[in-house]
Amino acid sequence: MILIDSRIGSANLAHLFSPGVTVLTTLEAGDFAFIGNSTNEESVFVGIERKTLSDLIQSIMSGRLIAEQLPKMQSSYNIYYLVAEGIWRTCPQTGMLQVCTGWVAKGTAKWLSISGMSSRDFHARLNTLDIFVGVKLRFTSCPFETAKLVEALHGWWSKPFREHRSYNSIKHQTGVVAQLSKPSFIRRVAAELPGIGFQKSAAVATKFKTLKRIVDASEAELETVDGIGKALASKIYKAVRGIPY
Repeated sequence: MILIDSRIGSANLAHLFSPGVTVLTTLEAGDFAFIGNSTNEESVFVGIERKTLSDLIQSIMSGRLIAEQLPKMQSSYNIYYLVAEGIWRTCPQTGMLQVCTGWVAKGTAKWLSISGMSSRDFHARLNTLDIFVGVKLRFTSCPFETAKLVEALHGWWSKPFREHRSYNSIKHQTGVVAQLSKPSFIRRVAAELPGIGFQKSAAVATKFKTLKRIVDASEAELETVDGIGKALASKIYKAVRGIPY
């Protein structure tokens, strides 16, 4: 369930969410919140602060974001996001940050330059928030996109961590290595055995623990691993000994 702050600025986005997934309430900080799962499967409280680009820039320049708003988010949530909503660009002539304020005609935007805020300075400040404060920054173009982003984040955090596997494959079909958390040496070796691959490699690594034990394993021992039958055990036994199979 996604909690939406009942005050103006948050509550007026409630109708943009899918039916039955939100509840209006009073949040101490932020615009949206929900319970998620952490790496050890314990619950975490996730908060999301939504700001239009103009409000974000003003709060950065005034110091209100750092002095007041983010400390409240830090004290209220285990994980917190800052969503900047709107369309912006770097002015081609001046390098200043410009925010879209509307449309003159189809495909032709009206741009307002922000006094005292260059695009370079804006990027630098956002990077400071990311690196030193730990804010998870996201950008959306409109309220509808913000609502869909919140729903997507809610779905991601609701999923048990052990089921987040899309990033953790050793090879794509192209053969290009793509891994963000490095598997153990034993698991990487096991994944290269015939008929094993990344998914089954976990069971092999758990069963045998060391490379020597994999090499010394008999066909009968290999068959005790979940997912390895008699024929596959024979192939693995022969492969580690350099015997054609």
